[in-house]
Amino acid sequence: MPDDPEQDDGAEELTPEQQHQVLAVGRLYLALAQDPKTRPEVLKLLKKANPSIPIPELDVQDTLAKEFDARGKTLADELKKRDERLENLERLLSRDQFRSANNLTEEELVEVESINKEYLEKTPRSKIALDFYRQKQALGTPRTTRRQPVGTKEFLDKLATINPNHVNKLKRAAIEEAERILSTAKTG
Repeated sequence: MPDDPEQDDGAEELTPEQQHQVLAVGRLYLALAQDPKTRPEVLKLLKKANPSIPIPELDVQDTLAKEFDARGKTLADELKKRDERLENLERLLSRDQFRSANNLTEEELVEVESINKEYLEKTPRSKIALDFYRQKQALGTPRTTRRQPVGTKEFLDKLATINPNHVNKLKRAAIEEAERILSTAKTG
């Protein structure tokens, strides 16, 4: 009764038609909650409507899902670390095998690796880098360029003043330079 303060929860009196609708909705929820296909969604809707209501099925699922995610993350992290260690060991083993197979010292191998990184950035090839290193070593130290003969600078300066379209002047300058070279070769 509305005058009783313990039973007054703010609900108003329902008409018989409204009571019938409430019962119909309740039966529908009950039918949906008993169907295994729709039960999880119905329970989630009830939990969403009233988060403080205890629903053990959902609470257990949430707890298990959180534990599973935590364990899965931990295992994934451990697996990633293990994969990184394995890759590192494989890389070191491959490096050592390459060094042994090609009779290289550690210093030579470091030089080959630097060539590999510097020149073959996009497609590193150890064999190409090794060949390049060996050819570079076979060349030895570069020699200095030889000195220009006397008069070469003057001839180049003279050519720079002649228009390239004046063929006769170019021929004359070339003949004069040839005569100068031949005369110095005879005398010197």
